[in-house]
Amino acid sequence: GRQGDDFYDANAGLLDLVHKQQPGAVALEMECHVLFHLAKASTGSRNQRPASVRAACALMVFADRAGNQFIGPETSRQMVKTAARAILDALVDDMPTQQGLHPEAGSVWENKL
Repeated sequence: GRQGDDFYDANAGLLDLVHKQQPGAVALEMECHVLFHLAKASTGSRNQRPASVRAACALMVFADRAGNQFIGPETSRQMVKTAARAILDALVDDMPTQQGLHPEAGSVWENKL
């Protein structure tokens, strides 16, 4: 985990614990969990199923916390470009139908920019 005086994280042994419990673990990620949880908890249009929120996540790793190694800026730029293209292609290929989604009327989506 993060080491330093700027935060009280109490996670000095976190990576060792994760590797002990999950020897094949290669990444530790939290934000995607919240997105998946919110999607699962969505109630659909007018609180009826099916869920009205779908979620997908992509994990891009730029640092090896255990070895304290980082990828360079050029590799980072290329990885972001490649990953962004793959993510956008996947979204286009899997465009959901509008059936069962929250209606636009009365929602934040009704406010056009």
